[in-house]
Amino acid sequence: MQPNFHFVIRIPALFITSFFIISGLQAQTATDSGLIKNDTAVLNNRAIQKDSVVKRRHVKKDSLNYKKDSSIPIFRDDSIGPKKVVEQYEILVPDIFRKTLLLTPFFNFYGEVQSEDISEYRPSSKDSLFYLILGLWFYFALIRLFFSKYLDNIFALFFRATMRQQQIREQALQMPLPSLLLNILFALSTGLFATFLVRYYYDPAKTTEFWALYLYCVIAVAVVYIVKFLIFKLLGWIFNIKKATGNYLFVVFLVNKMMGICLLPFLMFIAFSGSGTVDVAIAISFLMIAVFFLYRYITCFGTVAAEIKLTVFHYFLYLCAFEIAPLLLMYKVVFSFFEKAF
Repeated sequence: MQPNFHFVIRIPALFITSFFIISGLQAQTATDSGLIKNDTAVLNNRAIQKDSVVKRRHVKKDSLNYKKDSSIPIFRDDSIGPKKVVEQYEILVPDIFRKTLLLTPFFNFYGEVQSEDISEYRPSSKDSLFYLILGLWFYFALIRLFFSKYLDNIFALFFRATMRQQQIREQALQMPLPSLLLNILFALSTGLFATFLVRYYYDPAKTTEFWALYLYCVIAVAVVYIVKFLIFKLLGWIFNIKKATGNYLFVVFLVNKMMGICLLPFLMFIAFSGSGTVDVAIAISFLMIAVFFLYRYITCFGTVAAEIKLTVFHYFLYLCAFEIAPLLLMYKVVFSFFEKAF
């Protein structure tokens, strides 16, 4: 029972001790909260005083800055011109930066405004030229389709593939329509070739309208051979040498027909190839034309000499008067026309 007695005594003592401890803690909390309130009040007062001082100082500083900024000139577009703006800008910009801009060789910062005229870009198209050459090939294909026998005869006469040349010649003379169509093909293809040469070797002609120049060249070629045809017909009638002049004209137009056909591939290369290929195509075409003319002069001399008495010297004089001189005259007329026009 003694242990229980001590336990009973300890319980009230423990209760009393706990009561005093709790009371002390409450008093300390109240004191601390008061201190905190006092501290916050002091801090608030100090912050308010400090903020008011800062605000006053800021107000003074802003007023000073405002006075300082008022001395800087204000740029107004309606009050001053661009020259005055540049002068005031030079005052504000540091000297080093201004000198750097002045000494920059790539940009003209302080120079006068320069305007540059820019022309509208117009891409060059060769569609019309493509259709023109395609039309020439189609034109020749139609002749080949409807007059194949006539083409076979003139190829046989040109290459002398048969001994019945007189008979084939008479058959060819009896078909004037395909002969006329091939002569037109010669004028069209030779005129286009001359147009390419003029535009390639003569720079002012590059600014000329292509179709106008092509028309001039075709008309020039046609006029030269029409006049030659009429002159020889007139000479044959005057001197009573119709057979000799007829044979001569037949050989001339036979060679022209073959030349008009053989120029078609070269026209394609000259029209759509690069500069290197164009040079080669023009050189080969010149060589081919020279061979055709040489063939024509030799054949014509043999044909005419068989009908009339003709020496080599007289034939040479004829070539200079009726073959070389018209070509030089036509060359002179064309280039004098372009010199006056441009």
